[in-house]
Amino acid sequence: MNAVPTKSPIVTVLMPVYNGAYYIINSMDSILNQSFRDFELLIIDDGSTDRTINQIQSYNDSRIRLILNNKNIGQSKTLNKGLSLARGEYIAIMDQDDISIFDRLKKQLKFMEENSEIDVCGSWVQLIGDYDEILELETESEKIKINLSTNRNIAHPAVMMRKSTLLKYNFNYDPNLTIANDYDMWVKMFEYCSFANLPEPLIKYRVHQNQFSTKNLNKNISETNKVLKRLL
Repeated sequence: MNAVPTKSPIVTVLMPVYNGAYYIINSMDSILNQSFRDFELLIIDDGSTDRTINQIQSYNDSRIRLILNNKNIGQSKTLNKGLSLARGEYIAIMDQDDISIFDRLKKQLKFMEENSEIDVCGSWVQLIGDYDEILELETESEKIKINLSTNRNIAHPAVMMRKSTLLKYNFNYDPNLTIANDYDMWVKMFEYCSFANLPEPLIKYRVHQNQFSTKNLNKNISETNKVLKRLL
């Protein structure tokens, strides 16, 4: 399962995981059953102590690349490790407890191929779990940038990014941030990049009480305010 094919895929789906046994099967299935097939699912386990690794290893799919951190290093460093290991032209982010819609990769890739000026493509979001609603985010780059001040702009687990853009500007996730690392990334990109959101929900984002951001609400607020201050 961990063998690296000789031909590079067009898309790398990057999924950092940590103790995700409860939801990870549904998340992996939603990627492996995508209508678009030319991708690698790069899973980096950050020192899980539950059955997460066993569940991942139960799959027999050559598109899965499982990388094991020797110890827990945190999400930002794990994401950065994934960016450096990704072999695709495009990197799609996937969370361990969310679900990607059947045509997500196909629709985002088509949009990115047809709009070479866009560096990051997200989508609307279907909330599931503790909430049931659709987040209709702005779709145009300038409006998305205006909304950066409210941190309601780009849903991290819904994005597809150009790896060439990340390399050109040496963009990565701030290892000093544990929750607002995605918000920090968009602020870094503000001056150099263009954004878009497809006007339909391409992921189902699970909201539950065990989410790291929910359990660490004060830290979430503190980090977000720190990033916002730099933006302003």
